[in-house]
Amino acid sequence: MIIASNNKNKILQLKEILPSYNLKSLNECGINVEVEETGKTFEENSTIKAKAIFDLTHDSVIADDSGLCILEYNNWPGVETHRFLGENSTHIERNDFILNKMKNLDYNKRKCVSVCVITLIDKKGNVYSFKGELYGHIAKESKGNNSFGYDDIFELDNGVVMAELTNEEKYKFSARAKALELLQNFIALHKEIEL
Repeated sequence: MIIASNNKNKILQLKEILPSYNLKSLNECGINVEVEETGKTFEENSTIKAKAIFDLTHDSVIADDSGLCILEYNNWPGVETHRFLGENSTHIERNDFILNKMKNLDYNKRKCVSVCVITLIDKKGNVYSFKGELYGHIAKESKGNNSFGYDDIFELDNGVVMAELTNEEKYKFSARAKALELLQNFIALHKEIEL
């Protein structure tokens, strides 16, 4: 399966969570494209990325779109999580912006959801999507050293932020891990899927 992403952290996570699948990055397949994400939802963007690579290769493809939804702001930044400060902004800049925007909000107004949608297109061109969600709160400050995206401001109910966990711990319940578990269960039940 080809991973429809150029994000090194995302590629690493997918390979580590799905070790029994032969996953290859775009780079490993000699594909040099950047797919424009024009969808209004995580599902649309994930499918757009998967279809673009499938149309190029006619091979099985796995894609994902993920982001942070803050309930107080009507699920903002949502699909714009990685772009709301511009394409070249860093995750530190984006997280600092969110922390500053929310600095005067108390705990019950800091609820958020981490969302990940995984889309699989098999060799026949069939499209399947799987959604994982993890609920938490926006922390008062950045914490932790194992940061990817908004992990250093995403606080779990026990007060620990995701960036304070190891990758192995994250893989047990992160939104991406939940979506990938649904995908694996689906593949196991449907032997007709050609990967």
